[in-house]
Amino acid sequence: MYNFFPHLGGYLDLAEKRRRLIHFHFVEMDIMEMLAGWSESMVYIPVRAGVGEHIWEQALHVDQMAWALRNLKANRRWLGSQSPSDEFIHLLEKIWQTADPLLRLVGVYRVLKPHLIAAYQAYIDGTDHLADQFSVRVLLACITDHQRHITWGNTMIAHLATQAPARHQEALQWQHTLESELVQVGGILSEGESTLHLPFAGWPETAAATASTGDDQGPPPSKGYTYRKGFTNQGSVELAWDSRFRYATTPDDLPHPPPRTPEALVVTLHGLFHGECQTVDRMGWILVDFPELPWELRKDIAQQAWEEARHIMIVAQLTEGLGGHLGQYPFPPYWGRLRRDHHHPVAHLVIGNIIGEAGASALTYDALEYSQGWGNDWLRRGLEHLGADEVVHIGFGRKWARHLIHTDREAYGAAGLAKAKTMVDIMDSARVAKGFPTSTPADWQQVEQVFARLGEENSEA
Repeated sequence: MYNFFPHLGGYLDLAEKRRRLIHFHFVEMDIMEMLAGWSESMVYIPVRAGVGEHIWEQALHVDQMAWALRNLKANRRWLGSQSPSDEFIHLLEKIWQTADPLLRLVGVYRVLKPHLIAAYQAYIDGTDHLADQFSVRVLLACITDHQRHITWGNTMIAHLATQAPARHQEALQWQHTLESELVQVGGILSEGESTLHLPFAGWPETAAATASTGDDQGPPPSKGYTYRKGFTNQGSVELAWDSRFRYATTPDDLPHPPPRTPEALVVTLHGLFHGECQTVDRMGWILVDFPELPWELRKDIAQQAWEEARHIMIVAQLTEGLGGHLGQYPFPPYWGRLRRDHHHPVAHLVIGNIIGEAGASALTYDALEYSQGWGNDWLRRGLEHLGADEVVHIGFGRKWARHLIHTDREAYGAAGLAKAKTMVDIMDSARVAKGFPTSTPADWQQVEQVFARLGEENSEA
């Protein structure tokens, strides 16, 4: 009778909107973890840097999807829905398991992201832009990011495919195969087993909510097929690089210029470039290997991956601005890579973020001090940004290591310290085997002191 706003509500009811958004949320999270797990095997530096940026933007998509779901929560804190079909998740796993960087990029940037854009636009067209304004806002922002990512991805694909004419055809064939399979499995909206999603944090009030994740943005638990991502090439202190780069085989291979000179700063920056690349990888380890960690922690780690990716580009420019070039010196072996074989989130946060980033910060601020009279504003500004970010990353380490230790002192405190000590032992053994100096007793004491201090601090400090 009263048809004064015939389009209110669109043709999607609230349950269907929730179902679609839960699927969108699932795939945005999966792409974030894919990229995080691929970082250390990306040889081409612009790809590595771009992946670091996109990890963060995927995390923002996950965060905003959860916000939109909170606005569709109806009168309860948990939502019942269906996860994507097992066949669709098998397709995601197939893309994840692809070892070839070119084909990985094709899977994400030519197949998954265009599919997401089409699904998001269909949702926007099917809902009303008044009552469901929050979902429309989120999906439009995601579409804008995905379009920009696709443009970047096509540029990287074109570069990687120029290595051989047959690579173009291989990329096209792989794209056709994935697109055909995507159609066959019904795409992102295909229904799988029942799933539960908790759209905002709070105490669960029912048995169904108790069975759901207590994490605001965690992946919805499902009775259907799931797969676990991981890493390869364990036990190594070297990564595959392009032909410009090499590793030192002995300490004598490393340069020793006069201290506090432009030449010394080039050496420092060259080593820092390697460290920034590896830290993007380290953030990937934490995101992929500990999906059960609080979402806000994982979001901070994704932010750090993005900032380390920016550092790759900043340090490369500073190095070249001082007359150096990437590959000018060998990299020292990256002993820290061995930490991945003895995973523990707090051990990573303490050794990598609190101690490691503090060391990088000290180098940066020392360089700022001794280069003051050189008259290079671009150098000063670049170093200032590096130092400021490192302070943020130390803060991430302290905040979340403290939070986890206070959450469970046995699992995260005692076990974390034991794992950290194992990490130090393993790294020292590798140093001895290659003839490099070992860590000092002071390093051991620093690890123990940091754990003790974190355990004593107020959990909300």
